[in-house]
Amino acid sequence: GGVAMTAQMSMSVQYQTNYRPAFKVISVSDPYMISLSHDSRGVRFTESGVVKFVFQQALYSMGHNCVREGYSLISYINRNGTNTELMHVFKSGVNYRDTSISLSGAAKVGAGNILSFEILSPSQCNIRYFGDNSGISTLSLIWIPSAVSMALSATVSRAGLPTGAVRNKVLCFQQVTPNEEQIQLLSSGQFARRYFIFRETGVASLAFNLKLIHSCNVVK
Repeated sequence: GGVAMTAQMSMSVQYQTNYRPAFKVISVSDPYMISLSHDSRGVRFTESGVVKFVFQQALYSMGHNCVREGYSLISYINRNGTNTELMHVFKSGVNYRDTSISLSGAAKVGAGNILSFEILSPSQCNIRYFGDNSGISTLSLIWIPSAVSMALSATVSRAGLPTGAVRNKVLCFQQVTPNEEQIQLLSSGQFARRYFIFRETGVASLAFNLKLIHSCNVVK
């Protein structure tokens, strides 16, 4: 069966451009299958499977560069000592205000792999990261054995991206993980690179992130 874990981040006053949060486990249904790395900055998996995670970090930022450049949150999987980027989200910055940045995703993991996160902020942007017992900065994840789960990742294709005054646009994708029998990105036909097809009945969890510049009141 699956294993669930909830962790809180530690509070920190940060004056650097890169920040890797440290965790404190609040609950875990099977501590043998999921544990923290030696520095508490990553989550280690004992066996292969698929992990679904949701990360949220509350923060207070000071500096005009925070507004001008904003912040980024990146998730990584460490396989055999090498970090691979999973997801990358962008958040508009604020000055002398509270805000939060969040990220969710799913990925295949192998035995010994480590999931970690990094927040990037511009120079001359002072940030205080809230955590500990506040309950507003948390990591929640569930690990599912590989025998009954799979994950697929794709990036938005640069080819055909709209520019200028375009009202509606269907996005095309480029698959970055190997093909799975149960879920695939269509590669031919009318809906090639636009539609994902499921070959078996099941439950799907979707996470999508897109950075864009717009002058509209509403973007859906």
